[in-house]
Amino acid sequence: MIAALVLACALLQGADELEKRAPIAHVAGFESISQVTFAADPARPHRLVATHVFPGRTKWLLTLAAEPNKARSAFYRSGKSWRALDEGVVASRELGGDERSQLAHFFSLREALVLWPDGRAWTGDGSSRRATVEGGTLVAELGAESLPTRIAWHDGTDVELEALREIVWRTEPVQNGRRAPASFTLTARGAAVWRETVHSLDFSAAYLDSFFTPPDRRAAQTGQKSAQHGEWVELPTCAVRRLACECEPDEPWKSQVTKILAAREALAKDPALRGVVLEDAVEVELDASGRPTAAYARLADPAAELPAGFVRRPGASALSLRFAPERFAPELALARLVERVPAGARAGRAYVRIGASGPNDTAQLVLAVVPAD
Repeated sequence: MIAALVLACALLQGADELEKRAPIAHVAGFESISQVTFAADPARPHRLVATHVFPGRTKWLLTLAAEPNKARSAFYRSGKSWRALDEGVVASRELGGDERSQLAHFFSLREALVLWPDGRAWTGDGSSRRATVEGGTLVAELGAESLPTRIAWHDGTDVELEALREIVWRTEPVQNGRRAPASFTLTARGAAVWRETVHSLDFSAAYLDSFFTPPDRRAAQTGQKSAQHGEWVELPTCAVRRLACECEPDEPWKSQVTKILAAREALAKDPALRGVVLEDAVEVELDASGRPTAAYARLADPAAELPAGFVRRPGASALSLRFAPERFAPELALARLVERVPAGARAGRAYVRIGASGPNDTAQLVLAVVPAD
């Protein structure tokens, strides 16, 4: 018991060490979803979800592209805490030494790329720029439109350690005129680590600080899980499209679900979406009183190119409550989750996730919880 209390205090102290969130050039953070092909394992493409919030909050999640819901490894930075969660294990490990240094360089290079030319005090003229960073120097080589084709991390003796090379940029801006990288090669000491193709880049992800801590270190920050009072979950970035059906606040729940699932089936058979794979489940959005207002279908692959009518919904931390349909009182269940929203956060959008089995299937109430500031 004493040992558990000591651990909880240590975790809470670690959370308190985080610097206050501070946007860079009006950007609070970003999340990219990419396909990466390792030079050492080209036959098995991977997916990388990289989430950065400023300052000092980062999570990288690597999965096999063919199994995006099965995590292979994850890397976390939360202030001064650097940890990794390896494939097939429950307990995370602390990162240190060269492994931590290299990961810090990888994180810094990605931030320099996505924020270009903001976030660093770049100096120089012609086709070369330099920026001093803690422990080294970032060196950029510019190409067309003054966009970098290469960004490298140099140590104190000006020797290149890691770099992003062969950078290709998208022609269309993604936010407020900001350009987005399309692909690049990550190298370490001159050797290719992987080739990366960026499928999506979003600047609206709203995760709580606990998201940047491995699950085994998270209990003291978010409270213990409770199936009756709601569990903490992470909502990944997804792609959704509103279904062509009207939600009536006073219509019986089972009747609404049947109508919504029929609209989802009609959308799946739309000739304009031939080849597009939808998730079996649907979302029913609720207002603050727990009344249905709209319904949405999801793409099975959130990294796929967006078909007409679909939009990307940014990821978020959330509270979740599972229920049997015959016992579901939306207003009471939603109020129960709202009560669990911690200080420094606020309730976001709420929805019910319903499986393809129909109105008699167990459903899931989800309440996004986002930072208050």
